[in-house]
Formats: sequence, C-alpha cells, structure tokens
Amino acid sequence: MLPASLRADVCTYDVLPSASLYEYEKNYSNYIHKPFQKSRHFVKQSKLASKFNSSVCGIMDVSLSSSILGKDVKIAPIKSFPWHVNLFMTKLFSCSGVLILNYWVLTIARCSLHAQRIYMGIWGVNSLNSFEKDITINKRYQHEDYNPLTKENDIALIRLQNPVKFDVHSRPICFPDINIDFNTATNCFISSFGTIDSNINRSSDFLRYSKVNIIPNEICSYAWKTRGIVIDRRSICTDFDAGNLCFGDSGIPLVCKVKGRYYLAGISNGYEEGCTLTYYPTTFTRVFEYSDWIYWVIEKNTN
Repeated sequence: MLPASLRADVCTYDVLPSASLYEYEKNYSNYIHKPFQKSRHFVKQSKLASKFNSSVCGIMDVSLSSSILGKDVKIAPIKSFPWHVNLFMTKLFSCSGVLILNYWVLTIARCSLHAQRIYMGIWGVNSLNSFEKDITINKRYQHEDYNPLTKENDIALIRLQNPVKFDVHSRPICFPDINIDFNTATNCFISSFGTIDSNINRSSDFLRYSKVNIIPNEICSYAWKTRGIVIDRRSICTDFDAGNLCFGDSGIPLVCKVKGRYYLAGISNGYEEGCTLTYYPTTFTRVFEYSDWIYWVIEKNTN
C-alpha cells in the first residue's frame, strides 16, 4: 500500500487530464455505448445470510482512526481487521485474502495458485505471537472464467485443512447483501502487508491500513480504459488519494462499516504496476457480484 506522498516520485505515466464528473460520465457513456446493467442473482438473500453471516462476523474490538484518508497509512492496532488473511508466497512477498467462513478464505485467482501457507491473527510478519494461526491449505478453486490479461473474474476460494477457531484476533468478515449500497458508504478501509516504499520489493513488516473513498464506476472505467482494464458492475473502485497498490497488495480486502459491523465490498485485483501509476483509481473485484459462484462452490465442496 503505497502512501500518496510517495507516488509522485515514481510516476512514469501521463497524468489524466482534469475533468468534471459530468465529462467523465459523458466520455464513459460514449465509450461503451450503453449504461451499466444490473446483474441477476439466483441465490436467495436469506440463504446467503444464513450461510455466511455468523453472530461474530464483521466485529472489530478496537476503533480505527477515520482521519487518515490519503496521505497517511497507519500501522494497524492489535485486534484490528481480524478477518485479514496473510497468504505466504516467498520470504519477500505475500498476498492477502479474507476469511468468510471458518473453512473458507476469499482471495484473487493468482494469489490462490501460488500461496504456500496461510496465517491469521498476524500483526507483524517477523514477530510471532500467541494469537497467530498457521493454517494448511486443503484445496483451491479459481473462477473458471478468470482472464489474467483483463483481470475479469479475478476471484478464488481457498478451503482450509482445519476450521479457524474464532476469537478477537480471528473472525470472519460479514458477507455483503443486495441492501447495502457501498457507493454511499463513508467508513471504508483497506488493510495490507504491502510495501510502503516502491523501491523496496518486499512486504511490510506490519499490517497497515488506510481509510478510502469509493468512487463511481463511470469515473474508474474512463480512467482505466486506455490500459485495457475492464471496469463494469463486477468492479468497485476507490479514489487515488489513498495511495496506489504496490508490491504485496494483491488480494487485500476493501471493507465498509455499516450499522456497527464491517462488510466485504471488494478484494484488490493486484495491479502492482500501481506503484508507478499516479492518479489512477484503485480497482477491486466487487464481491457481491460473485455471490452465486461463491455460494455454489462452497455448497458443492462442504462435507
């Protein structure tokens, strides 16, 4: 997670021209020749709620600073983001994921393929603690329509060998439902072990977090269209003021607090070239759009 204050020094691309929201939306509409279409969801909301949202989901036992937007990326306090999962790849690099059930972790496709071990309740990667959990991977399920070039359908599930025992350091995130409008949410955060210095190609020693603003997909799509990245209803974006994604930020969860609990809005697509992309929105896979796929994969592979 690269702080905004560092990004100008590593920018190698042209800055997007200044434009009003109206101009962005007009250009976007002309580009695709049609508005966004709402998707159909076949799994009933009652089934999703009963399957995913336990009594402890989305609960954090510490308060977060809401004044860190943009230029300040903070070390996360202990007991914060108990759903954050660290997917160990190598000694210098890791991905992230998010716990949605005691046996299941949600992440992006590439991270699921290369993850070797899973850690939960971890605060500092070089400092072992009594509440850290080292978990063995059982199976991986990558979305069958994942496109590594356009990043479409960049989502995957990992089934754990043993269930996670919930406590204040390890809890699932609440799964989103159709009644939550993340576009109007004002209390959204990202958490990551990603690097805070683009000149150092390694993960951060500590879990860090930042507050972010969700922006309209029209703006996000117009910004990314020249780079061949597809932004549609399956995407959710945050503004660039919170810092670009960088090494180790793949799979990080975007969560928003709604009525006292945190809900999963998205998981990062892993555009690590974002270290050098100033003034581009940060893109995430919108989790709710994959409700059906997630539900049926878990149903089919649960004993």
